[in-house]
Amino acid sequence: MKKLFILFIFLLSGWMAQSQDYAITPEMPGIYTQYYINPVLLNPAYTGVSGKYRLFLNYRSHWSGHPGAPKAFSLDYNGPAYDKLGFGALLHNEVFGVSNRLRGQLSYAYRFATNDLKMSLGVSTDYIKYALSNRAITDGSTDPNDPIVINNLNGRSYFAASIGFYAQFRENLFFGFALPSVINTRLDDAATGQKTENKTNFVANVGTWIHVPGYKLVVEPSLYIKKFGDIPLTIDVNLLASFLDDRLFGGATASFGAGNRFGFLLGAGVNNFRFYYSYDVSFQDFQQYNNGSHELTIALNLFDNMISDKKSEMK
Repeated sequence: MKKLFILFIFLLSGWMAQSQDYAITPEMPGIYTQYYINPVLLNPAYTGVSGKYRLFLNYRSHWSGHPGAPKAFSLDYNGPAYDKLGFGALLHNEVFGVSNRLRGQLSYAYRFATNDLKMSLGVSTDYIKYALSNRAITDGSTDPNDPIVINNLNGRSYFAASIGFYAQFRENLFFGFALPSVINTRLDDAATGQKTENKTNFVANVGTWIHVPGYKLVVEPSLYIKKFGDIPLTIDVNLLASFLDDRLFGGATASFGAGNRFGFLLGAGVNNFRFYYSYDVSFQDFQQYNNGSHELTIALNLFDNMISDKKSEMK
């Protein structure tokens, strides 16, 4: 299985498509490089599967150094709620130029197991608000009487719901599938007379853990295939390695399709804290006008002393 997985990654790594590097649609959860550290960002079925109470604070500066470049902040909690249930909450804010997107999310998951297979089914509900900042009419480059600008100062609101599945086979293989924004409705459709078009979105992933005895090293290669709205298909090849019982981390991501990006990750663990930093660059022409993208994640394991048997938990 591991040999087939590695061969699959090798074959896909040669496929690249010219496409956009950044796009915002109601269907897209957000632009992240470090999502494989906290996969619940893409798939609600990961909610609480670690068996830990986890808090994540994430900051991303996209196209650093370019005026009006996108910046994103997110605060996420997820953990077990009761017996086989998981619960999570996310607050995400994205600023790009004079536009702003605010997302609030609640996620739920139910975990169950059969012999060597552990599984989880998840669902999330989202409230999404798009709006223009006052800068859209005060910077002098926009007609303050433009009806499009005026209509969007109050913003557009959406309700979205996502579903997902996650499974782990023994301690060797994991895979998941999610349908982000399988329901996506503009809340002010009745007032505007417009109808929201639901598009096909999906996220599929597969990966494995490779334990290196005697070196306190765990290597986690993974493959993610993503499709959101009108954005071209994206394939991410990730590699995450943890050293010395999760005290040091290193990783890399190669993204093909919507962006053609490459990034690396470094991290460190101190007690219940984890710190991750990543930097990525695009292979698109626009890269010459910016300094790449930076991302920082601070993770905290809450109530870590309440977890008694780490080996029995889902990874």
